[in-house]
Amino acid sequence: MLGHKNISNTLVYTQLVDFGEEEEYVTKVAWTLEEACKLVEAI
Repeated sequence: MLGHKNISNTLVYTQLVDFGEEEEYVTKVAWTLEEACKLVEAI
């Protein structure tokens, strides 16, 4: 998203961000186009 060609450049910025300690995140993967559409609609 930051447009860096090398991930190590992006990792520098992640060290500057306070993500908090108590936050929870849910990650999901879509294997088909139909699943991807359902995930986008759920947002």
